[in-house]
Amino acid sequence: MSTKNPDYVPQVVAIVPVSADGTLRLKKEVRAHLGDGNADFRLISGEEVVLTAQDAAGERMEVHGNRFCLSVDIAAKLQIKKGSLVAMVERPGAVALKKLDIEEHDGEAAKVYDIETARAVTRVVETNPTPEKLLPKLKRQYKDMKLAHNVVGFLRGRTTLAAWKARKLIGAAEATDKALRQRLLQERLAKQARDGSWEGRLLPTARNLREIAELGLGTQADQMQAGVRWLLRLPQSKLNPGMFFLTDRLVAQQAEVVEQRRRTGKGRFRELKASEMRAVAAGDDLMATKVCGPRIMWPNALVLETLLLLGYEKHERVQAALDTILRGGWCECGYQHGAGDWRGRPQPTTDEVEEWERTCLREYTYGGIPDVDLLRKMDLTRKVGVKMPRVARIRQKGKEIFPLRMATHLQGCEVITARAMSRVRSKKMRRIAEAYLWRFAARQNGETGAFAQEKYGYCQNSQVALLDVFARFAHPASEIVIMRSIPWIVNAQNEDGSWGDKTQKDVSTRALLAALHCVRPHLPRGLTP
Repeated sequence: MSTKNPDYVPQVVAIVPVSADGTLRLKKEVRAHLGDGNADFRLISGEEVVLTAQDAAGERMEVHGNRFCLSVDIAAKLQIKKGSLVAMVERPGAVALKKLDIEEHDGEAAKVYDIETARAVTRVVETNPTPEKLLPKLKRQYKDMKLAHNVVGFLRGRTTLAAWKARKLIGAAEATDKALRQRLLQERLAKQARDGSWEGRLLPTARNLREIAELGLGTQADQMQAGVRWLLRLPQSKLNPGMFFLTDRLVAQQAEVVEQRRRTGKGRFRELKASEMRAVAAGDDLMATKVCGPRIMWPNALVLETLLLLGYEKHERVQAALDTILRGGWCECGYQHGAGDWRGRPQPTTDEVEEWERTCLREYTYGGIPDVDLLRKMDLTRKVGVKMPRVARIRQKGKEIFPLRMATHLQGCEVITARAMSRVRSKKMRRIAEAYLWRFAARQNGETGAFAQEKYGYCQNSQVALLDVFARFAHPASEIVIMRSIPWIVNAQNEDGSWGDKTQKDVSTRALLAALHCVRPHLPRGLTP
């Protein structure tokens, strides 16, 4: 810790309870910070109670194993007793011992911060409002807002599929749109191979089938039937029944890796190859170039999205794929070596689905953690899951306030799979997918409704791509996220009326218009193109 920088943010190294015998545990992270070696520990009781391993005047502490005991006077000074929590806060060559309490309050948005005094740390969690409280307030807050630029003007005369869809969505069709639709349809059909595929590849085929359906080709058309047959006949992994892998070769490779692991205990199927990530990106304009699950989860989601759109939910293979993902989480790490650990597990019961919904809703409530009690363990010793270090230091009325970093990370596999499930009819699967929306909504922590731009973010155009996912669901979480994003949407609009950069303008504009359309009843006239 720096003593020269007054804005340095001292972290809570460890949080420990007072045991039944009145002792405290000295965790290895605290010892590492103290740099104790074999030195004596000293307890200095001044304005703060400070534990140090440096030579200093103070009470010598007896450490037995990894535990030490506070005197009656020190315990009284800190107002701690059996079961109390003690925060050990960074100091130069020392830690300050302070009683930790947790307080929970209704808030305008989820946030967590420490209020620190000489003797105590009060960790305050402000919760996200419920939709019934938040939506009317946002509606009033935005009543005078409007888009600064003409969206229809941007869309006029544009000949892409996205522009055609956008005009259709907002009722701004042009006289030439009928001919444009036919031309866009024929362009795609002209590239279909004799075997029914496009380029003999999974994702171009799924994408083109999706697009020709959006352009009005019926599911009984010969070209549509041929493409669907090609998809459904692709090799399946016995380890991941029904699921669609990026290539046929990967199905065989997974089996080889699993056999290698059986023989040697070594080997890993999941990889992040640039060529495979580019292949996944070819399946969609808005989603990622740095995909987290390019071999199984992302391809599977994009293909299922197409097959569900086309009405193939009851097909044997689609049912097998849905059944496989219904039983496990939606991260590729859990599928890379097959679903053998849980394939025999029965489908989740109604009670289990309801518990999953409650878990995700709690994540929204607390801004990314499913249980407020986790804040009692949120220190530098936490190695897995959500980590919430202090990120700033604010001095206010004789107190120091330390905001904690809120959860920001989104699992790309979860996002793309939830998007695909916007087309599913199964009530159980839909409830699971919609529960994920609350988990995603928990990560919307920016002041303008922005989601964090992660270093390894999985959406090429992340804010737009995420709003596009929410816009596919008629759900309270979607309304909350899109409404909270209104300031971002207004500020991000380009002067020509579009959104997005040069290569993404048409698809970004279509996606954001769909998001606005989703919350149209809550918007003033100036925000409804």
